[in-house]
Amino acid sequence: PTAPPEQWVKLSVRLVTWGYLNFSLRVRRSARVADVVDAIVERHGASVRPGDVRLYKDDASARNLIKDSMLTLEELDIGAAA
Repeated sequence: PTAPPEQWVKLSVRLVTWGYLNFSLRVRRSARVADVVDAIVERHGASVRPGDVRLYKDDASARNLIKDSMLTLEELDIGAAA
């Protein structure tokens, strides 16, 4: 039996304070939240520390804050087929 094809998702990374630093990121749905944080830190260099990054699903409201960095995007139902 063959493994199912890897699923990818395009994330829109938007900073709450500085919109000019927004960017898109293509990652596997199997990526962990921690992997996304690492990619953001790598993109912005020393200006962003991992502990300063807060990720939200959908909009930036307290109820949408992603607290568990070990969850995968798939587990969070991010990028699911409509």
